[in-house]
Order: sequence, then C-alpha cells, then structure tokens
Amino acid sequence: MVDSAPRTCSVCTKGENEIGQTCKESNWKSHKGTCKRQNYLLRVQLAPGDIEDPIIFRTLSCPAKASFEEFHDALQIAFGWASAHLYDFKIGDKLRIVGESSFDDFGPPETESTKIQLYQVFDSSSYHGLPVEYEYDFGDGWSHDITPIGRTDATDIFLCTDGEGHECAEDVGGPGGWDELKEAYRARKPTKAQREHKNWYETCACNGDEGGLGHGSDRVWSKEEINRDLADMSGER
Repeated sequence: MVDSAPRTCSVCTKGENEIGQTCKESNWKSHKGTCKRQNYLLRVQLAPGDIEDPIIFRTLSCPAKASFEEFHDALQIAFGWASAHLYDFKIGDKLRIVGESSFDDFGPPETESTKIQLYQVFDSSSYHGLPVEYEYDFGDGWSHDITPIGRTDATDIFLCTDGEGHECAEDVGGPGGWDELKEAYRARKPTKAQREHKNWYETCACNGDEGGLGHGSDRVWSKEEINRDLADMSGER
C-alpha cells in the first residue's frame, strides 16, 4: 500500500552506491546511521476559499519519520483544536489515512495513521503531485489543505514557523458558523442571538477564548505558545 524506505541520503540526495562528498562518508552502513532525512516544510490552510478576513494557516517543520498520527496531534495543537472528533488524511483518490478504520469498501485504500510515516507519502513517486487534505470533525467538516513548500534541517520535533489567524471555534458549525461568530463580534448593535453566540464562545466552547474575538482579536495567534505545546507533545512520546 505504501512505498518502503528508499535507500537514498536525505542530505546529499545520493543513493547507496554514490555517496556525495558533502556527507564525508564512504561506507553506507555508517553513513545511513548518522544521516537523517530532512524535515518537510508544510503549509496548512484551513478551509481555503471559505475562511477569509483573516485566513487561518500554519506552516510546520515536520520530521520525515513522524507518523501521520503524530502529524494529526501536531495539527491539533497548531490550529487549537480540542481532539474531540474523528479525522482522516486523503492523498488524492489513491490513499486514505485514518485514526480509526471506517471499513469503507468503496473508497480509496485505507491505512491507519499509526502505521505510516510522512516520508512514505511525501517522498513517494506514487503520490507525487497529488493533493493532500486533512479533515477534522466530519460533522463540521474542517478541511485543511496541505502544501509542501520545502525542506529544512532534520529535527525530532515539530515546529511552527509561520501562520495567520486566530484558532477557530470547535463545534461552531463549520466555516459558515465561524463567519457568523465573527460577525457577532463586529456588529455595532448585536442581536440577542449574537450576544448568546458570543457568550457561548467565551464560556462554553471547549476551545473558546474568554477574551472573545473583538477589536481585531480574530487575527491574534501565538507561535510561541504553539511551539511550547509542540515541544511538550514531543516529550510525552
């Protein structure tokens, strides 16, 4: 279902029989033990075309050998989700990566997220050029488009390098519900329903913000907090 690890150096991009000078190693056995695959720089945008003003995206540096389950955990932290719903990754129409098997005989082949690593998709010629989507909460249908934008130094942890937009509210009703919540905060004279909506977000939503979204707060996010939580996640593994 997935490609096995190619015997290629992630630093010099040379194969087993042609180690590059930058590696300063001539023996493949010792070389492959010290040379790590570079991290992927992945730009992840939430509901592009549906969520605007502001958009919500995060760019993550991701270890090549991290599992897709670990990638899911990192995305939950980066976007402020509460890990309260099911999820999957779709690689075009060729592969579906799931947290829990749906036993769907009619969709693309499935692989459990614990059993496949990032490099097995992003370094595989079988999936080159295919769209990659992460969907969280099949009720609200939060779609995240994943775009590889480069490689960077190998690490053992995820790192957030860029982003925009406040974390979206859990169980708000999808992109339309998020727009309605933002409008409630922007209204000069909010209706009773809008006041109730704001109160729900500030006091009841499982990932709400007691400070609300007014006065430009819908654009506020913290790379430092995300990276602290990503480091804590790594320490728990």
